[in-house]
Amino acid sequence: MKQRLGRLSFVWLLLFFLLALPAWRAGARQAAQTLHPGYRSLSYSLPSQHLLLKLSVWYPARRKPASIKEGPWVFRAARNAPVLDGPWPLIVLSHDSTGTSLSHHDLAASFASRGYIVVAPMHDHDNAYDMSLLFHDRELFLRALQIKSAVDFILEHPQIGPCIDRARIAYLGFGLPSSAGLLLAGAHASSSEWQVFYRLRCADPEKTSPVGTAAPQDGPSAARIPQSPWCSPMLARKMDMLIQSMEQRTQEQKTKVRYSENASLDRKRLFKRLADQSARARRGYAMKGENGMLPHVPVILPLLPPPSEGGTMTDTRFAALAFVSPGFSFLFDAGSLARIQTPALFIGAAGDRLNIPQEQAERFASLMGGSAGYALIGRGDAPSFQAKCPEGDPAYALSSLCGSVSDTERAMLHQQLCLILADFFERAFQGASGS
Repeated sequence: MKQRLGRLSFVWLLLFFLLALPAWRAGARQAAQTLHPGYRSLSYSLPSQHLLLKLSVWYPARRKPASIKEGPWVFRAARNAPVLDGPWPLIVLSHDSTGTSLSHHDLAASFASRGYIVVAPMHDHDNAYDMSLLFHDRELFLRALQIKSAVDFILEHPQIGPCIDRARIAYLGFGLPSSAGLLLAGAHASSSEWQVFYRLRCADPEKTSPVGTAAPQDGPSAARIPQSPWCSPMLARKMDMLIQSMEQRTQEQKTKVRYSENASLDRKRLFKRLADQSARARRGYAMKGENGMLPHVPVILPLLPPPSEGGTMTDTRFAALAFVSPGFSFLFDAGSLARIQTPALFIGAAGDRLNIPQEQAERFASLMGGSAGYALIGRGDAPSFQAKCPEGDPAYALSSLCGSVSDTERAMLHQQLCLILADFFERAFQGASGS
């Protein structure tokens, strides 16, 4: 009897195992397919600019996340976990002047869980702890330079670089200086558009178009907005100083180019003169020698350094550009954006009082003649797209920016933003190799 019960128990146990095995395999397969955000903190130097830059990197990993503390920030990710084999698309995330490389850690972790590698450089002298470059005429240029160098560095990283799909690299910029990403696509800043903007919006506000009407054809679309923060004396004065510095630097660059062109012309003239002298000398010696057997006189031509060429920020590796609540639209016009061929998306925030969508994001899309996309998020502002400010943040002077939305509203905004960006990147990457 006991043997019979033992055999029945064994049969029931075997039957239960066979029935549970498919479900267990499905669960194991689903667990194996689940991506978790890995995280690493890296650093590299730019000797030419005397800069030491820090990078925060999120990537797909298998290890489950745990709590990580970086300075005042606390977030969840798998620190230094192995990078899953790709290839994965790369997003270069550029924070606002009021942020840091960790200000968007929640968004970066979300994209890592979706199968993206996200690298966020800490912009030197242009972050929450040091804003010395804000409103400087070199701000956008240096940001673009740091973004390019971040791509160079991460592509050469021995563990992360081989896992990146080099045909699917995107730029994602936040806030006022995010328009630096336009320089990567071939745009150049214009010093003349600010005067047009100020004349239409600030110098004679009674002539500005009311809300809902079309802006004058010779002015920016921002003329539809009844009030602009850039008409305030403080911001207008900062912009005047920025434009003055831009024009002065442009004039200096033109002088250098002129000197370089003159040096190149002088070099050609010198080479020609020395070559003519050498030819005359050879003919003279040949006439004096017997049967022209005298050896040719050796002539050494001094090598002058080639003329220096102005550097360009254009980086053809980017396959998509996204700008969230961007600013400085009045540093660009249609002509300065005409060379951009990269798919671009400009996202405005209806609650942003500095980067008003009609003055900034919408105007950028309009200047590109419809080739760029535009989306409007109905609430929130630029700081609301950052993660919740950490407790005990040394940048206490910026703590007033942390409460523009509630925690619930912030989570909803981030979810909406992530969906918009994921859809745009997926469409922009269609047809790219490795997708």
